[in-house]
Amino acid sequence: MRPPALLQIYQTLGWVLGSVYDFIYRYRARIGKEDNSRISERYGHAQIPCPEGLLIWIHGASVGECLLALALADEMLKVQPDLQFLFTSQTMTSAELLANNMQSGQNHQYLPMDTAKAMGRFLDHWQPDLGVLLESEIWPNLIMETRQKKTPLALVNARMNVKSRESWGKRHNTAKYLFSQFNLITAADDETAIMLESFTGEPVSRPGNLKALIKPKTPDNNELAKLSKFAENRPVWLAASTHSGEENILLQAHKKILQEQPDTLLILVPRHPERRQEIGDLCQQNNISYCLRSDHITTGRTVWVADTIGEMQYWLELAQIVFIGGSLTNGKGHNPIEAIIANKPVLSGSNVMSFAETYEKLNQLGAVKFTDTQQQISAAIQQHFSNPSITEPAVTKAGEWITDAARKMSQQVVPPLLDLLNRSAK
Repeated sequence: MRPPALLQIYQTLGWVLGSVYDFIYRYRARIGKEDNSRISERYGHAQIPCPEGLLIWIHGASVGECLLALALADEMLKVQPDLQFLFTSQTMTSAELLANNMQSGQNHQYLPMDTAKAMGRFLDHWQPDLGVLLESEIWPNLIMETRQKKTPLALVNARMNVKSRESWGKRHNTAKYLFSQFNLITAADDETAIMLESFTGEPVSRPGNLKALIKPKTPDNNELAKLSKFAENRPVWLAASTHSGEENILLQAHKKILQEQPDTLLILVPRHPERRQEIGDLCQQNNISYCLRSDHITTGRTVWVADTIGEMQYWLELAQIVFIGGSLTNGKGHNPIEAIIANKPVLSGSNVMSFAETYEKLNQLGAVKFTDTQQQISAAIQQHFSNPSITEPAVTKAGEWITDAARKMSQQVVPPLLDLLNRSAK
């Protein structure tokens, strides 16, 4: 089946797209958002040799998707320990995360620009036996070049919000062609599954949001003890994965808490660590003392800005309650599962469409409370500090639900992926 006219035009204008992507990547490199030493990877060039053995390529856009990629690889390795993995991603933070967490037999490359030439060069070098795209990473040339080379392709944990679903609905022929290129699709929610079924004409597996598979890292006991000493047995709350526009609300809530409990510590973890200076300026504007984790932790400071990658396990251990960012103002929410697994009650703004079903279940279990204003946030945290045991049964029950859900999800997703891999490799 020939691609629809829109996709043929997209392919034909590859030289124009290449110039646009080239400008974008080089501009991002100048402002520190792209790794200039690895810019050649954006053109499909690899800096390391292709490994021997069966190679699974998993692509995720940023940190959350790459954590899922690592977890999915772990589940597959339990069944076939000799597998090799190539992870691709878009951001420097995700590259750093992967570098700190990959095992032997696992490599990372930045995803090439979406032109036929760059994608073809990338695929010719790596020759993966299976490609897995996570969530909503739908790149036309990536998909078409991969299928042209007879590489099986899966879309896993597909998630489309209302805006994305409406957008694809307006381009039905294009969507029908692209999504029909996948040999396997699993959806994170019913709405996405229904949309994809309307394009492919095939049933779509609905195991749920696979981010339940992500297991928190075990903290280093020596480092945890050091950080605990700096925390000085103070009441601690954590604001995780915050975005611009949220920190000021959270700092105002913290100031309110300090009026009642002056020794309270806020650990603030921005989604993008490079925003450290912006957050530091906000603290100064609010007359709040702070320190940066990337500099050094200082005793007696009111806020710790945790501007590092891969240390969430420490902050979860130190905190008594967790606010999940990306859920205030115009956000779409972030994954609350890691906090629940760490046995912490969760606060969140009500804008959680990216994890709507997960939050709905946690709300039913009483393990999450929605707080959209500084008054609501400060009141909920002070209430928890005064009576921390009140949420313990709900959080325990939520943790059990996540563990059971993860086991069932793995059973639904891993065997089909490995079957697709092994059939193609024969």
